[in-house]
Amino acid sequence: MSSSLKRTALHSFHKSLGAQLVPFAGWHMPVVYKDMNISASHMYCRENAGLFDVSHMGQLKISGKNRYKYVESLVPGNILDLKPGNARLTQLTNEKGGIRDDTIITKRANEDKLYMVVNAGCADADLKYMYEQLEKWSDVSIELLPERSLLALQGPKAVDVLQRMVKYDLADLGFMSQADITVNGFEHCYVSRCGYTGEDGFEISVPSEHAEALAQEFLKHDVAPIGLGARDTLRLEAGLCLMGQDMTEDITPIEAGLKFTVGKRRREEGNFPGAEVIVKQFEEGTDRVRVGFTMDESKRAPRTHYPIRNENGDEIGEVTSGTVSPCLQKPIGMGYIATPLSSVGNKINIDIRGQLYAATVTALPFVPTTFYRKPKKSN
Repeated sequence: MSSSLKRTALHSFHKSLGAQLVPFAGWHMPVVYKDMNISASHMYCRENAGLFDVSHMGQLKISGKNRYKYVESLVPGNILDLKPGNARLTQLTNEKGGIRDDTIITKRANEDKLYMVVNAGCADADLKYMYEQLEKWSDVSIELLPERSLLALQGPKAVDVLQRMVKYDLADLGFMSQADITVNGFEHCYVSRCGYTGEDGFEISVPSEHAEALAQEFLKHDVAPIGLGARDTLRLEAGLCLMGQDMTEDITPIEAGLKFTVGKRRREEGNFPGAEVIVKQFEEGTDRVRVGFTMDESKRAPRTHYPIRNENGDEIGEVTSGTVSPCLQKPIGMGYIATPLSSVGNKINIDIRGQLYAATVTALPFVPTTFYRKPKKSN
């Protein structure tokens, strides 16, 4: 292993559980554990509860009286109008409207700050860009949070497991919202109801000195540790984008099917990078669009960069993600194709090393998501 690879606070925890550790975005991360292969880990999360170490992702806070204006000068999301404790998915965009990174930004409920999580592979470039843009603003500061770890507890039984460890009524914590909660006696945890699997679940930002003890406690409640391998298959079944594959600096949020993340006020103001391109696409549509597809008969998984062709063999797009779905027991994928050919049910062909295999454009997500929705209060 290269000594330059960074380690999370759970590195010893992973090794003790027999994890296969691999380089990922500059970190030494678990891809799978000895007691379960990727498919078994995937299904355990779908049916029970799984624990993911996502501490490699960048955590930071932004403060100052101009923090909203500063952040909204970088992203197309409506951050100003967030209610305390609420979070929003958005993107750092470039001047072409492409995606530098996707991010979740939360309006902290107990302090006048914004909390932001960025992808590990983009974190260095994101921070360099954000600090460069910071020079244009007075009274705004960025606080990095390297002393915090991030654990994702996901699956239909996640809420029952976590509820046993907190006094807070988790029924009151809605999807894409956050609360400061003492978890298993560990104070100063930021608990967000969100995740990257399509299941109900939580991402818990915890002081790193408590991360391993908290992870060990979760395992006492029939929670399985799950690595990056199943994290990727879970997010693909849920139709969620992966930065660097389904989202790049040459793909806009509109092309990526993320139109819902571009706020109305933000479109009207047009004061974020790439606004001219993004707003035009929002109103007029795009030449290409992200789609899901399933292989008709082939058992071979589609892979990134495989060409997508029409019935005449003409190239109409490209695969960006693919796997064999553990839930559906068939190969699935996502990619970008010409918009006129993107209707659900349309027949396409995946070019796998020169051989064409029939596929069908499929509605996303492939597997229904079960994100939590707070019950409406009766009058």
